[in-house]
Amino acid sequence: MHVQANTLSSYCSETTRPTSSLRIRATYTENLNSTMEQFVGSWQMEKQEGAEEFAKSLALPDEVTKQLLAMKPALNVTKSGNTLTFGVKIADTMIAEHKVPLDEEFETSNQFTGQKSKAIGHMEGKKLVLKPLVESQQSFVTTDEIIDGKFILTMKTVTGVTCKQTFVKT
Repeated sequence: MHVQANTLSSYCSETTRPTSSLRIRATYTENLNSTMEQFVGSWQMEKQEGAEEFAKSLALPDEVTKQLLAMKPALNVTKSGNTLTFGVKIADTMIAEHKVPLDEEFETSNQFTGQKSKAIGHMEGKKLVLKPLVESQQSFVTTDEIIDGKFILTMKTVTGVTCKQTFVKT
């Protein structure tokens, strides 16, 4: 009788594991979709902090630094499956589009230098983190998050210098 109870107990736990696993996966997917959805929409830059130091740490030419300091970009973010697309506009002119498939390698270009590189994007809690696969003097990690209804984009160089841009939903 004892063997049968152990067998039954073993059988029950074996048959409930996949169901629990499916529930956990479904909950994770729902949370991921919800987190990704928070970025979707149109956003206008309200302010930026640390841009000049950031540009200097990347050794950007003076002309590019002046453009960085003067620009007030708008972002349009869309979602399709596990991919977020970031459209960047300045004065109603699309200047860049970045497609970020989560947890997959993708090609991107440095919006300041035009240099192409490989990166990977993943969620860390409610933050979207984009990391270059190969670091260089002109590479940086980007962290996107929503705080108090504002889109906060933080760029951090390999030397630790940051530029923080704050966007409001339009």
